[in-house]
Amino acid sequence: MKILIVCPKVNDQVQFLASELEKMSLHIEITENVHPIRLLLNKYDLIHFIHNDDKINLKTVLSAWSAKALGTATMLTTYSRLEPGLLQEFEFNFFDSITLPYISELKKMRFYRGPKLILPSFPPSGLSAKKEFSFAQKHFVFPVVKSFDDLLKINFQALTVLNEQDGLFVDAHMLRSKKEAGQSSALRKMWTAFVKKHPQFKNFKLFTEHTTLNDVLDENSSYTFIHHLDLTSEQVAFWMGTALTYNNFLILHEDQGSGLSNFWKTEKNCYIYSPRLPASTQLHAINSFLENAQGPAKLHFDFRSSLDVKLNELARLYTKIVSQRASLIQPDSAKL
Repeated sequence: MKILIVCPKVNDQVQFLASELEKMSLHIEITENVHPIRLLLNKYDLIHFIHNDDKINLKTVLSAWSAKALGTATMLTTYSRLEPGLLQEFEFNFFDSITLPYISELKKMRFYRGPKLILPSFPPSGLSAKKEFSFAQKHFVFPVVKSFDDLLKINFQALTVLNEQDGLFVDAHMLRSKKEAGQSSALRKMWTAFVKKHPQFKNFKLFTEHTTLNDVLDENSSYTFIHHLDLTSEQVAFWMGTALTYNNFLILHEDQGSGLSNFWKTEKNCYIYSPRLPASTQLHAINSFLENAQGPAKLHFDFRSSLDVKLNELARLYTKIVSQRASLIQPDSAKL
């Protein structure tokens, strides 16, 4: 099968996906944009459009229209959360299939009648776990991605296990990319103002560098709370990478884990927060678990198997929509 991947911003994630698909004996080409003449000359079986933005640009829609006019199957992958409206509903109809990063995004697409698949971002390739782990002290890490107000989404009063802990950290390295935050010094000023307004965080240590996060995770057993954050699929993949490398025990939302649901095992290599239960019940369970934990033992992940399951699902979907597209353009005499 000959597949063209079209992505306006080709990154490591796209290259990794293409590399894995080629191992499945698929012929893969990658481009940042495509002209109808290329589609006409190369006779691709499928055009796979990949977007990291929450909106589909006009060029992608026109390219999908050109591909379908030539009888080529089309698929759209987005790693962003979407807010479907009338325009997007119209745009999605130019694709024979779509993939989305979370189950919650899939549920938003009830209007779309084509086949759908959950396809998340994957952690960087080539990650290897540390050979040794120290469990002398627990570290609790609380990332922020939009502002320090992210911390206010957690009911810390219910997490009494944190009261006597010294290793409480706020990770602001993902805020560095925001224009209003900028440099580390600006973030520290914002943190000082935040703590003055919310003194319950006075014992939390702030860091703003990715390298410091690695040091914190490297030194002791670590528990990182991300269940309350609105993370992109790529950000979830980043934290998944820290679990694979540093034995970092994640407290994550079940929606965040839905992309690779067979990878995560609650209370074994993570704790999955479920919105189907009352928040007080969930926090009590988390608190009880952390109180009894002596530090996460060597966590076990089977990433290769989880990845293979997802790639096989994608390959089967490729075959399905290519076959459906071929049957639509077959002359009636050929179908008899």
